[in-house]
Amino acid sequence: MRILGQGIIYSGIEGTHHAILSFSSVVQLMKGTLLANFQASSQKNNTDSHILMSRSFDGGKTWEEPFAPFGNETLWKERVIHLAYVSEVSPGRLIANLLWCDHLGDPSLEFFNPATEGVLPISIYLSESMANFSIFGPPG
Repeated sequence: MRILGQGIIYSGIEGTHHAILSFSSVVQLMKGTLLANFQASSQKNNTDSHILMSRSFDGGKTWEEPFAPFGNETLWKERVIHLAYVSEVSPGRLIANLLWCDHLGDPSLEFFNPATEGVLPISIYLSESMANFSIFGPPG
């Protein structure tokens, strides 16, 4: 492996629902675009967690402002997407593998319980891209 460069895609903003950024990944699409995605929330693994994506068209030198590819995730109430891994399965067709967590209607419940070393109920979903990689369909 050879490091070709370094930089910042997006920085957390203290006091907002983008304060904590985690579970990041980057994929290079077939036409060369880099697509980064990560979880953003006000606190680690909070129920306001949501997925953001950002694109680079110049090999990672500059990045677009992040966007929410899964729509208004706050409408999903106590269910939260904690991470998304994206793959381009054919030119222009992306799928996202999502880890979806049910917080059981209690926002105080953390995803990981250090006392029991267990996690809340989770499901794995796939979502397919629509609209030039900026919006994904509902998980299912």
